[in-house]
Amino acid sequence: MSHPLKSSLTAALALAGVFAASAGHAALTDNGTTVTDTGTNLMWAKDANLFASIYNGLASNAAKDQFITDVLARTPSYNDPLAGNVSLSDAEWDLGAGSHVADGHMTIYGAIAFVNWLNSTNWSGHNDWRLPEAKPLNGSSFQLGQMGDSAFNGTYDVSHNFSNSPSELTHLYYDVFGMQAMFTTTGVLRDPGTYGVSQTNPPINLNPFTNFEQAEYFTGTFSSVNDNNQPQATVWSTNFASGIQHLSDRGVLDLSPDPWIYMPIPNGVALVVRDNTSTVVPVPGAVWLLGSALMGLVGRARRKAATA
Repeated sequence: MSHPLKSSLTAALALAGVFAASAGHAALTDNGTTVTDTGTNLMWAKDANLFASIYNGLASNAAKDQFITDVLARTPSYNDPLAGNVSLSDAEWDLGAGSHVADGHMTIYGAIAFVNWLNSTNWSGHNDWRLPEAKPLNGSSFQLGQMGDSAFNGTYDVSHNFSNSPSELTHLYYDVFGMQAMFTTTGVLRDPGTYGVSQTNPPINLNPFTNFEQAEYFTGTFSSVNDNNQPQATVWSTNFASGIQHLSDRGVLDLSPDPWIYMPIPNGVALVVRDNTSTVVPVPGAVWLLGSALMGLVGRARRKAATA
């Protein structure tokens, strides 16, 4: 015959395992305007197209123009390692001067300027926002791979179908959201609506984030080559429409005899992130309830044992 205390503890611990498993899948904590990934200890902006939301939330064209002016005032130019000093203008958000794109698409320099503006305004109580970081799979240097299966099976840094990626955006796409790539690991095209951010069938597992776009999402990691390993000013990005991680043009073209010419190409979106320095991990309410239940079971078992 089993001891009452032992039986109660066994049941309680089994229940604890159920709660722990559930809590383990809930890696994202909704903080209101931000989302914390407790697995990576990163804090993301909850709005995946924050620039567009701020811009479109302004009541008048004058207010929108002033917003752009304020952003540019924080970063009037950027010293690109390849292009030299790049002067920023409203073309960072739209090729047509004076008419800003409301969908949040921008150049990488516009993304950098926007991050600087967020930090200058202490957005959401923090001034250490940044663009996500891309990191090589092998931990040391980026490997571009070759055409063929390596472009689809996630074994090189330019590819689809990653697992446990060290790159922050790609990790979010595959490991946190669990989304599929446009292609299978052997290069077979998947059915529409089964991969990426689909406008016709939005994946519900993007919660609690809002406003993800079918677009390139910039990292802040620059490169001097393109996907084909040819000289070009690029930036690592993750495409949330297809799931490919690759090198996206940052608007600097190598046109001989001129060494580098800057042409604004608003081809990406900025999702900002910061390192969450807080060491306090929020405990789900279910865990507190479990603790109370566990104490109750132990106390009940002890009383039964005492009267036996």
